[in-house]
Amino acid sequence: MDYKIEKMDGFELIGFIREFQHETSYGKIPKFWDEVMALTSSSSRHETQNEVEKAIFDHKIGEFGACFQGFAEGRFFYMIGGIYKGGPVPLGMATIHVPAADWAKFRCVGPLPGALQAVNTKVFSEWLPGNPDYEPSMPINLEWYSMDCCPDSSPNDYESGVWLPVRAKRSALLGVLKAARLCLALCNFLERKLIKNFHKNPPQGLKAPRGIFIKVFRSSLFLKKACRVWDEVPRS
Repeated sequence: MDYKIEKMDGFELIGFIREFQHETSYGKIPKFWDEVMALTSSSSRHETQNEVEKAIFDHKIGEFGACFQGFAEGRFFYMIGGIYKGGPVPLGMATIHVPAADWAKFRCVGPLPGALQAVNTKVFSEWLPGNPDYEPSMPINLEWYSMDCCPDSSPNDYESGVWLPVRAKRSALLGVLKAARLCLALCNFLERKLIKNFHKNPPQGLKAPRGIFIKVFRSSLFLKKACRVWDEVPRS
């Protein structure tokens, strides 16, 4: 699958929210989109007739679809929204805060909704289960839609995406920290044996480059910090 991991600051979304059942969502969410898109008949912000239309243009509502956990089993909330830039929130809309996170961003190319639904299914049925490196970091995932052209035209090269907040699995983190401990041991050996011996009995006509010692010292500090984190990780 075509994806990348990208760190993002927290942000707020504004839009329209509705609750859906998992079993029927693929059929009903596109109808929800039709309802929201029908709320504006203007072709530009200057032609907007009411606060709802102004909010749709100002916040680019329609750039994101957000799925987040519902209150009942088998159900979830879905928002059609955009990045909230401040200002009044019209009646019938809501805002949600999305915390800072690392995001796995899966690229999708093709007509909607089929192309994006296919990628979404693969993410949750193939990529995520049993993934050795990543797991979800919070109960939300986003659909991103390019605003370069209208999705309704569904061109074959239309770009969209599925974004999933992730964190490194504990097992993967412990592996990295174990490696850091081994590297620290090597740095300590170099510091005690090689560098001190070099200063005491340097080869005739040869001076140790100062940059080497600085790099070893900085690496040692970093690895010592990593190992302190390792020592604080609870063992299962």
